[in-house]
Amino acid sequence: NFREKKRTKVTSIQLQPQTPMVPKIKDKSKSKPAADEVPTFIRKTYEILEDESHSDIVSWNDEGNAIVIKDPTEFGQKVLPIFFKHNNLTSFVRQLNMYDFHKKRSLSIEHIYYHELFKKGHKQLLKDIKRKNSDTTVITVEKALNQEESNYE
Repeated sequence: NFREKKRTKVTSIQLQPQTPMVPKIKDKSKSKPAADEVPTFIRKTYEILEDESHSDIVSWNDEGNAIVIKDPTEFGQKVLPIFFKHNNLTSFVRQLNMYDFHKKRSLSIEHIYYHELFKKGHKQLLKDIKRKNSDTTVITVEKALNQEESNYE
């Protein structure tokens, strides 16, 4: 009697069919760029400055060699979410620092950032901007600047 009840319970369990294992496709959006590709962060940052619809919030400086964030609050709320998956100015600045951008001192504007290879009208230099990892950053910048100078000789 006891065994019959137990068997009844076991036979009443319904097994769900197993779903076949599907191999994951590698997400290339987070992979390292090839040597001649522009890093996504650098490309998007350049696009922000080229899009003049936000020039009252962020723009090139007069010399065209630095990013000027005129209104940090508006930049975080309106501009960053268009180009990135966040609206955090601190995260954006941290990324700039990882790519060896430096903060320029100014009496009137707090957020000015420059990089020797980040220049208005010189998109070809962007591929040479790499994340900081060691002494290779200095070598890369010097090499790119020397190559740029030889193009004008």
